Amino acid sequence: MAFLSCGFALIGFAVQLLILFAMGFVSARPDFLPHVAVSLIGLFSAAASLGYLSYGYFSRTSNRVRAILVGSLIGWVALWIQVLFGSSVEYFSHAHESGTFVDYVLKPTFWVIFLGSIPSWVIGGSSET
Repeated sequence: MAFLSCGFALIGFAVQLLILFAMGFVSARPDFLPHVAVSLIGLFSAAASLGYLSYGYFSRTSNRVRAILVGSLIGWVALWIQVLFGSSVEYFSHAHESGTFVDYVLKPTFWVIFLGSIPSWVIGGSSET
């Protein structure tokens, strides 16, 4: 289940990046790579651990609607952890400035959860199979 969760996380991350590229929020600059690398580490560690922990629930439940909601919630939690990992790179380097928390934590959290909820909802619904 953890391997399956990491596979779904990779698909969700790719869709999330494509949405951000299409909307013009992300550019392919070299200084963007550390954020992506740390963000991927956070996403895979969250997906693997949450997938491992949720295996027991998905193997016991027979309620499909509840399983879809729990799968989507797990996807959103993994996205939130991914944002915290990725935004921490820039947050800690600019922590002495005012408004850093809003600029480097709250705004990325909003946009990634808002845009990432689409693949999370779709993939979360299929994670219980």
